[in-house]
Amino acid sequence: MGENLDNVAALERRIEYLSAQVERLVELQSSFPSPMTIFRKAAMLAALTFEQEALARKLLGAVHAFNNGEKVDINQGLLPFPKETVDLFNECADKEEIDSEEVKGMLKTFVPGGDGAAQSLLEAWEIVQSKLQRSDGELH
Repeated sequence: MGENLDNVAALERRIEYLSAQVERLVELQSSFPSPMTIFRKAAMLAALTFEQEALARKLLGAVHAFNNGEKVDINQGLLPFPKETVDLFNECADKEEIDSEEVKGMLKTFVPGGDGAAQSLLEAWEIVQSKLQRSDGELH
């Protein structure tokens, strides 16, 4: 009985992963891609599940807000971070700014692929942020 539950859980994880990959591929083919397409492509190439991608976006957004002087509660939201991520964030938040090496360390607590995957996600996030800032500047 327990083996069947394990098989079902593994199958559900595989379906979630494949569903996220198909969604990313469809987005990459869009005639009007969103600014996040670059990040989603990096997540796809790192073979992240949807949950890992969402956690990465949530973490990078929290770090971005913190570095811009906003008060951030990393425990908010429906998708919780692993305890190790929260501990690292809180440790880093004692300083005025969280640097890219610290962000990579936090990403590696839930993203497979080590430094390479974390660096790729961070670079994609920075590209997205610069595009968003440029387009925001053009609107004003």
